[in-house]
Amino acid sequence: MTGYSFPGIGTNDAPFCGEIDGRKNIISGLTMKRTGETCVGLVNVGTDGLEVHDLTLDASCTFTGYRYVGGFAGKVSGENGGNVYFSNLGFEGTVNVNDNGGGIIGCVPNNDFTAHFTNCYTVGIVNGVSDNGALSGWSSYARIRNCYVLVKGKGWENGHDICRGFTPRFTNSYACGAVQTGSGLSSFTEKEMQDGTLLKKLWPNVYHQEIGTDTHPLLSHPRSRTPEDQPNNIRSLNGTWIDGNWFDLSGRAVTSKMPRGIYIRNGKKVVIK
Repeated sequence: MTGYSFPGIGTNDAPFCGEIDGRKNIISGLTMKRTGETCVGLVNVGTDGLEVHDLTLDASCTFTGYRYVGGFAGKVSGENGGNVYFSNLGFEGTVNVNDNGGGIIGCVPNNDFTAHFTNCYTVGIVNGVSDNGALSGWSSYARIRNCYVLVKGKGWENGHDICRGFTPRFTNSYACGAVQTGSGLSSFTEKEMQDGTLLKKLWPNVYHQEIGTDTHPLLSHPRSRTPEDQPNNIRSLNGTWIDGNWFDLSGRAVTSKMPRGIYIRNGKKVVIK
């Protein structure tokens, strides 16, 4: 999204109540800078029934506003209360806000709304003055399951570093550098996050990690896409390129002397003139 101006989805007059299926993609370069405004996020304003799932915002994404700023949703509200659902989401970017900011949701101001967080993580930065939380700046009665949070930034309310609100409930969730009231939440160290200890505690088949390469558990999303000039049908089964062999652009191994043309060797395009 580098270089694109993205206004966000939903307004106070027309809040978004639909589904965003990220299809396990990773967004990079998304910058939303509205310094004096409220309600900033991938979804500016959502309401009952909102679902966002299977998506990661990487470290190059930045969201800036005055109040109610979050990576995936700025504000969630509505006249009759309800439920909103966030699952399989990763936030690695930065939120800049005065108050009520969070990595996933900025704020759920209506206390008759319940936000459900399942298989979510935040390792990004939330910078603010007050009333912020790593997952959400305010989400009353939030239900938080199989999530982990590395708290970085400023502007926390002591005892509510992860999710401000009335009695958030945690199930198999973990935090580092945070103080949070509520049961069902355990702590971890940055070393445990890096060496695979945290990964073993999280529910299986949701996160993965290459120890020594990944500094924290990642959702089971693709690491990158195959370049268009590298045919998919000549990759090995584990997704890596076969070393030391030559292939033509149809994927056939070339064993004899090669005429002029374009070939693939060790995963790179080679032109023989």
